[in-house]
Amino acid sequence: MRAFSIAFALFIAFGVAFVQDGAKAPPKPIVATVAEIADEPAKFDKKLVKASGIVKNLRLRTSKAGNDYTTFDLTEKDDKVHVYSRGKLEIKEGDRVVVTARFYTEKKLGELTFKNELDASPTEGGKVTKEAK
Repeated sequence: MRAFSIAFALFIAFGVAFVQDGAKAPPKPIVATVAEIADEPAKFDKKLVKASGIVKNLRLRTSKAGNDYTTFDLTEKDDKVHVYSRGKLEIKEGDRVVVTARFYTEKKLGELTFKNELDASPTEGGKVTKEAK
């Protein structure tokens, strides 16, 4: 019985070490300006990016299926990139924010097609935070 306990403990120890070695750190986003993303969208397609700017055209909505979501334009001078996130974000028009999101030159959802959009949903590794003043 003692030999079984020792073998089981070793199995658990090596199993935990193997799982920890196999775990990957989350990808680091590419830091870019709104202008860079808007000017060269193909360069950022399907990549996690981080950009900052001003919130314009903020919309907090609920889909027909009852799912909350937020959309807005992330602006910087005359440039803008559209942002989508699941849930209702606690931001307001004119806030300066930092967006970490996956950029898509084209994303299809059912019959809808979205072009040149940052998806800041947590499932995409994204988040939107207010910049410190």
